[in-house]
Amino acid sequence: MKLKLKKIDPIKYSLICSLIVGVVMFLTFALLSVFGGFMSSIIGDEIGKMGLIFGGSFFILIFVAFFYMVITFIFSLISIVIFNFVLSKTGGLEMEFENQDYEQLTNN
Repeated sequence: MKLKLKKIDPIKYSLICSLIVGVVMFLTFALLSVFGGFMSSIIGDEIGKMGLIFGGSFFILIFVAFFYMVITFIFSLISIVIFNFVLSKTGGLEMEFENQDYEQLTNN
C-alpha cells in the first residue's frame, strides 16, 4: 500500500525531538558527573577545584538538559518547516507500507 506524506506537525515533531534529546543529555551528563565526582574523590586534593566542576550538581544537570532541549526544539522546528515547504513544492513523499491482517500478526 502506497501513501503520500504531505505534512508533518512542526510543534509535535519538535517536542518529541527535544524531549528525547533532553532525556539523553540528562542521562549522559549525570553519568559524566558521577564519574567526575568519583575520579576527584580518588585523586583527592591534587585536582583542586576541578573536582567541583566535574562532580557537578543537580542544577547543572537540569540546566544542561533544558538548554539542549531548547536548542533542539528551535532547530528541529526550523528544519521541519523547511521540510514541509519542500514537501508542498514536490507533491509529497511517497511511502510504501505493507498491509498485514491482525491474525497474521498474532500468529508470529
